Amino acid sequence: SYLESRLETNDKKIERLYDLDALVQAMKVSVSGADEKIGVVMQEAAAISAENRKLSSDFESVSHQVKQLTALFNYFRTELSYLLPKKKDGVGESR
Repeated sequence: SYLESRLETNDKKIERLYDLDALVQAMKVSVSGADEKIGVVMQEAAAISAENRKLSSDFESVSHQVKQLTALFNYFRTELSYLLPKKKDGVGESR
């Protein structure tokens, strides 16, 4: 009876080991699926980051061009003000 009791205990332990092994296998599948999803998310984040860098670069370029055009416009406005005659204060007088 002692040996039978030991065998039953060992059988129960083996069953628990099989259950635990099945659980480990299920966890491996779950973790590998999560790893794949994390990989996809990381790739998407890298693509978004690259696009943001490109947009930032484009914005800086356009901003620089706008500053240059503003300066050029102000220069032309100043030059044009010297060429146009001044307005007279009186009504009906020509420029």
